[in-house]
Amino acid sequence: LDLSEGQRLLDVGCGTGAFLKEAQKKFPNARCMGIDASTDMLTEARKMADSSIVFTEADASALPFPNESVDFVLSILAFHHMPSGVKIRAIQEISRVLKKGGKFLIVDFGRAVTKWGAFNLFFLNWHSFTKGNMRLVEQELARWGLQRERQEWHRGFVESLLARKR
Repeated sequence: LDLSEGQRLLDVGCGTGAFLKEAQKKFPNARCMGIDASTDMLTEARKMADSSIVFTEADASALPFPNESVDFVLSILAFHHMPSGVKIRAIQEISRVLKKGGKFLIVDFGRAVTKWGAFNLFFLNWHSFTKGNMRLVEQELARWGLQRERQEWHRGFVESLLARKR
């Protein structure tokens, strides 16, 4: 993550805003924004965050931002909570709000690449929307004009995927 002065960072599924708080410290001249569908999470985020971070209650499938208005979008461990239709619409929305050349980083439960990862996913796949999570995300990124730049695995089952809007 590298943000210049005035650039806009959006965290989709920001929860309590922990990542945005750290991002604001590192990039004090950037505009940090977070959306989450949970009123409770946003209440906690607003209590503990700098007032310069804007938190909005919204669903990932209907982002309340203009077309091509955001430089960097990220989502950390939020997509596995969304049904497939919401994931597809969320990626379409992320593509819509990203500027050309803008980046999207998603970190979420994905495909196992180690035995430890397979063990963990055995249990995580019982969660309603985890199975096939990153496979669907990857498919939809290409569909909506986002080109994969880098993909990595952590702990054998957590995928991070960085894409750029063409």
